[in-house]
Amino acid sequence: TNRLWDPGSTLIDGKWVKNEPESDWFGWYNREWSIPGLVNEDGTSRVQSVGRLAGPSTTDPRCRPTNPPSETCIPWLNLTVSATQLDGFRRPWENATQDSCSWRENDESSPFYGKCIRSGHLQEGIRFRVVLRVSWLLPTIVVTKTDKSTVTTERLNKDGASKVTIEGVPYRTVGLSSSVDWKNDPNSAASWKDVIIKMSLIDGRYWRNGLYSACADKPSIVVADNSWAPSSPTFDASGGLQLNVSNSHFDTDGKTPFEGKYNGTVPFETASCLWGQNLSSKSQFIAEVIEESTGEKKAATTAVAVDSEALRINAYGFTFSSPTIRVKYVATASPVSPKKQTITCKKGKTVRKITSLRPKCPAGFKKA
Repeated sequence: TNRLWDPGSTLIDGKWVKNEPESDWFGWYNREWSIPGLVNEDGTSRVQSVGRLAGPSTTDPRCRPTNPPSETCIPWLNLTVSATQLDGFRRPWENATQDSCSWRENDESSPFYGKCIRSGHLQEGIRFRVVLRVSWLLPTIVVTKTDKSTVTTERLNKDGASKVTIEGVPYRTVGLSSSVDWKNDPNSAASWKDVIIKMSLIDGRYWRNGLYSACADKPSIVVADNSWAPSSPTFDASGGLQLNVSNSHFDTDGKTPFEGKYNGTVPFETASCLWGQNLSSKSQFIAEVIEESTGEKKAATTAVAVDSEALRINAYGFTFSSPTIRVKYVATASPVSPKKQTITCKKGKTVRKITSLRPKCPAGFKKA
């Protein structure tokens, strides 16, 4: 549509003029789209995409929890697709403790000016497809907030460029206001519910400070969860693949524990590169959920299915605030060939030696 709010530009005489960004600028952009036939929470067919970009020289607190605040950002693209929020049709907070507007847009050039708004809900149960083209980032890791996620990547003719197609049904997630102390408050409650699409593309050349850059151009790792914030998996050979997620303990009613969902796909070529093993459909893995703050194993239903193409990870039924989903490779010992045994058998003066896995004396012979 023609409606646009671009924080990277300035509205001059009715036109958006691009700003000259600083060298470490954390870029972002907004676009609004109309999808015929879509019926969102507000009854409209409009969605808004909000993208954020970070390069290897960017230091910005908005990179958290992907990076500690003192470190530069991982090169990544973060994209959120929500029902348009320009009309301010929803109350910002849904829980009992925050039912008033604590913040309003004060930028007069913004179409949100004076409104207390947040993103609306997308139409539930609809499978969305998002196509991204990037020329500066290797999509080694794709993180989504969608169920039944499928991701395909295609290298384009232009050097270094990729086309990434992401499909999935948006998870129902929650949002947290800045006053929610989800990490330290065992009674923390979510501020609002969300039905939105969130996704991130992470460049593996800089993942864990380049420790696994040799795996950066392998088929993409795809992980999906229903936590509120962008999440980035980590990896080490002993601890395996790990995803740290975060949320309030309770849903917006302050009474119902919010249950986490997680699924992931790691292609064998990528898994073999990470674990340093020639993995196959016969390889074995275990998944577990650990509470980060205590190190204790959390109650959860977990499964790792291995087929001819990849290992597929599922974990659900766990609670928050900051659990870690951990997937380990289980090295199996090579089977030991059984040894043959030799026995001596006698029949009168006749002596025979019988060698076999399970040697037995012939009829009429007795073991000496």
